[in-house]
Amino acid sequence: MEIKKDDLIERCKECNGTGYFKESSGSQGGIGVKWTREGPCSACGGRGGTLTDAGVAIAEVVRYVNRHE
Repeated sequence: MEIKKDDLIERCKECNGTGYFKESSGSQGGIGVKWTREGPCSACGGRGGTLTDAGVAIAEVVRYVNRHE
């Protein structure tokens, strides 16, 4: 059986796998204030992805083995 990274980790749809977000206002002249916000993605916690069901299962096995060594 061959397991690939994509089988275990799903790319975050909010940040497209970067782990960060950056948004800015589109002030179009006038008196509007232009601003930019950026920081870690709140959807994935800045990791860029989340574990799939298979990834969660493997993480649980690793935690189990580490506890019982």
